Amino acid sequence: MQAGDECSWRIRVSSLPDDVTFKISSITENHVNRRRVMNNNEATAKWVASATSILIRDNPNVKVKVLQTQFKSTYGVEPSKRKIYRAKRKELMMLKSDHVDCYGQLRK
Repeated sequence: MQAGDECSWRIRVSSLPDDVTFKISSITENHVNRRRVMNNNEATAKWVASATSILIRDNPNVKVKVLQTQFKSTYGVEPSKRKIYRAKRKELMMLKSDHVDCYGQLRK
């Protein structure tokens, strides 16, 4: 990825075995920062859910805005409210299914 025509900054990344997370292979330090883009289309709801799962499990009633702010400060990416909402819903569905499965294993 290149920052722009007037900037020599470059970054090379590779995908990790989970096919969701990326690892920085190389990066140049010099960068002319014209504007900073905080959205990232590669930040899928599935990845957002996995990255915020602990926070959602600890507090299922956490607000979408709080998750969005946490994501922005941690990863430097600001996913849309809709994407955060979908991620939260996915994680809550998983929590609910875990509970239902465990309850079904109880003796009657």
